[in-house]
Parts: sequence; structure tokens; C-alpha cells
Amino acid sequence: MAVGGLLASMVVERLRLRFGVTTLLIADAVGTVLLVAPVAFDAPVWAVAAGAVVAGAGSSIWRILVATIRQNLSPPELLGRIYSASRVLSWGVIPVSAALAGVGAELSDVRTVFAVATGLALLILAVFVPFARRTDLSAAMEADQEHRALA
Repeated sequence: MAVGGLLASMVVERLRLRFGVTTLLIADAVGTVLLVAPVAFDAPVWAVAAGAVVAGAGSSIWRILVATIRQNLSPPELLGRIYSASRVLSWGVIPVSAALAGVGAELSDVRTVFAVATGLALLILAVFVPFARRTDLSAAMEADQEHRALA
């Protein structure tokens, strides 16, 4: 994942200009599926590793783009609170998810947990794609440049 994340962080701006924000965020959601599905389907180790690299790349791209959108759309006086709330939600769910996955693995097995994770990732993808396609996320990336032009 780290390899994918580092590589993606070096080219994220070029990717954004070529493919657009929406396409990249959707690709990250697909990358999440590729992270968990190979384990669920007992794929060979190279497929699991490839899924991790793709997911790492998508995660870095997501974080960079979403942080920029958040900074551009948040009122400056609320940015710290908005960012903190975002971090509490995104990091706070990790121990809960890990505990649930551990219980699930104890009650069944690891592949079943990854199968459930794959189902959840597909559900999130199905909900996210229509939202992302009808929302002009690229405009939010440019808000900072517009603001500077007005200042």
C-alpha cells in the first residue's frame, strides 16, 4: 500500500488534470474493492499484493483531493473544527471495524470477513458513484484559485 501511495502522491496533480476529480475518487472506491476482494475469493498472493498497491494509490489520491476540496469549501474560521470532525470519524471507525472483523473471524473465518468487506465496499461504490457523477467536484478544486483572484 505504501508503494502505491507514494507513487500516486507524485502524480496526483497530473492525474487530476487528465481524468478529473470525480473519476479519480470513483477509481479509489474501486480500489477499495480490489483491496478486499482478492482475499475473499482466495486469489493468488500476487493479486492480493496488486490490490494493496492499487488501494494504496487510491487512498493517497483520495486524501489529497478531498483535503483540498475540504479546504476550499470550508469557511476559514471553521476549517479546524471541520477537519477535526473528519479525522474523528475516519480514524475513529478503524478500531471499531478492527474489533468487528476480529469477532467475525473468530465466529467464522478470515475469508468470510473479507467477503463481507467486499460486499460493503461494493455497496458504498454503488451509492457513491451516482452521487459523484452528478456533483461537479472539479469546481471545488478550483475554488481556491478563484478566491485568490478575487482577493
